[in-house]
Parts: sequence; structure tokens; C-alpha cells
Amino acid sequence: MIVNEKERWVYLGPPKTASTAMHDALQKEPWNGVQLDPGNQHDMLPPDEYIDFFVFGTIRSPYERAVSLFWHYLRDVRRIRGIMEGLSTRAEWTTKPLPESEFSFEDYMRGVIDLRLRVIEDPSAPFFTYTISDWLHDAMPLNAYIRQEHLVEDFSALPFVDGREVVFPKKNAPGRRPWKDYQNEKTIALVDEWATEDFKRFPYESQADTR
Repeated sequence: MIVNEKERWVYLGPPKTASTAMHDALQKEPWNGVQLDPGNQHDMLPPDEYIDFFVFGTIRSPYERAVSLFWHYLRDVRRIRGIMEGLSTRAEWTTKPLPESEFSFEDYMRGVIDLRLRVIEDPSAPFFTYTISDWLHDAMPLNAYIRQEHLVEDFSALPFVDGREVVFPKKNAPGRRPWKDYQNEKTIALVDEWATEDFKRFPYESQADTR
């Protein structure tokens, strides 16, 4: 969560919605925000003293977000196994290949829905299982939603921006494959089941009837 008390705005960033890029940018000039809890980038409940502030959050297509979470999962599996093998640093375990051939996206989504993700310490961990609606549940409704796919355009339209230049860094995971590489009838149905509320609340449409 990023807060600017002078301009009276609050930013909420669910995981895999450009939240890292937003946190990087919003704490610098000209936005000068402050992260309320430096140890928790994804805190979602603004304190009572900010109840009248302009609150906005980032959102993302459930399909692309699911794939981004899947790749984060693969990296976590690699990290956990590296540590179990005695590799103590990120530089060491990242020399290992990602276990993509072992964990299919379809199996991953079934694990998310059933809360049975393999290898992960807590298979029901909100980081992997929560939809954007889950993350923002206690904070809804917000004053504005910023689409990750149109980050600069949507942010520029916020009232406090007032014509200032908007630039956000790209923080994409290297090598991540896009949704279209995983898109099929089964995976569409699985993401639709998982993200039912997101499709209802946000401007994203199911692809079930478009193939």
C-alpha cells in the first residue's frame, strides 16, 4: 500500500498486477508516496484515517494473471528444491532450470482451485489462490481501477495526476510465456471457475464463447 497524505490518495496493489512497478514509481518524484508497511507490499486495508482519500488499485486480465502466478509458482518450486539441496543463495538456485515440464499449467490451476498446490509450504497460500476480488474484498469499492494492460493511460486519467508525465518501469519475469501459449478449452474453463468474481466486477470478458 502506498499513501500520499498531501495529495490524499492511496494505492492498493494485488500481486501480479504491476504492483512492484507501481510501488517503485509511486515512492519517487513526482508522486512521493510512502509505503505504509515496508514488509508487506500487498496490504489491502487502508487505516481509518485515510477513509476519505482517493483509493485506487491495479487489476489485470485473469488469464494473464493466472499465467504470471504460475511462473512465480515454478520459480518458488525451484527455490524450495534448491534450498533442500543445500543451495543457500538465489544466485545458486537460479542456475537450475524451471520445472515447467513437471508442472503443467492445467494441473497448476486445478491445484489452485482445490487448494492442493504441490511442493509449496502452504498450498492454500493467498498469494497463489486469491483472485483480485479476494485481495480487494475488504477495500471495495475503490474510487478507480487501473488496468495493468493500460497502466499509463488509466493512471493518467486519475484526478490527482493533473497532467504530470507518467512513466512506469517494466518488471516482467524473464522468459515468461504468454497466456496464448496455454489457452485451450480446459484452461479457459479452469481460469473462469477460479476468477468468476473478477469477470463480474472488472472489465474483462470470458473467452469461453470466443474460441
